[in-house]
Amino acid sequence: GAAAFFLFRVLDAHQFAADHGRLINIPLQLPVLAAARFTENLGVLRPVFCAAYAVIPAVGLAVSWLVCRSRRPSLFIWPAVSICLVGLPGQFSFHSEAIIAVTLLWPALLTVLIGAPATVLPLVAIASIAAACSHPYAAVVLALIVFVAIVSAIVRPDSRKASLLFALGLGTLLLARTFARLDPYESHAFGVV
Repeated sequence: GAAAFFLFRVLDAHQFAADHGRLINIPLQLPVLAAARFTENLGVLRPVFCAAYAVIPAVGLAVSWLVCRSRRPSLFIWPAVSICLVGLPGQFSFHSEAIIAVTLLWPALLTVLIGAPATVLPLVAIASIAAACSHPYAAVVLALIVFVAIVSAIVRPDSRKASLLFALGLGTLLLARTFARLDPYESHAFGVV
C-alpha cells in the first residue's frame, strides 16, 4: 500500500517523504533513516518504519490517560473507544495523517473539558503541535476544541482563565494550520479552487 511506497521512497532517496507539507512524517521517518545508516536489511528497516507510525495511537492514549487519571479516570473511555474501536478500520493505515491528527488531539479536548496537571500540559502541547503539523483536517478538530474551550470559559467561571489561555494557544495552532498554504492536491481534495 501507500506505507510501503513511503518506505521505499525514504530508503531509495535517503530523505524524508513529507508530501503536501505534512511535517509529522519527518520525526516519524527519522528512526528508519537513522537505522538505514547502519543496515540495508529490509527485514530490520521495515519494522523500524512501521513502529514509528504504529506508536501514534498508543501516544494519544497515553497522554489522554495522563490527563484523565487524577481528575476523571472514567472519561478515558472516550478516547479509548474512539482510537481503539471506532477508528479501528482506519488504524490499519497507520501512516494516515488525518487519523494521526484526530488521535493526537484527544488529550487537548480532555484538557479543555477537565483540566490537566501542570506536568502533563507540555505533553498535551507537543501532541497538539504534532497534530497541527500532520494534516489540514486538524484545523476542523482544533476549531471544535477552541469552541469547547470558549464555552467552558463561559460556563465554568472558576476555570475561566485556564480555559481562555488554552483556547488562545490552540487558536494560534488553528490559525497556523488554517493559513498554511495548501498544495494543488490538497486544494482539489478540499474543493478549494
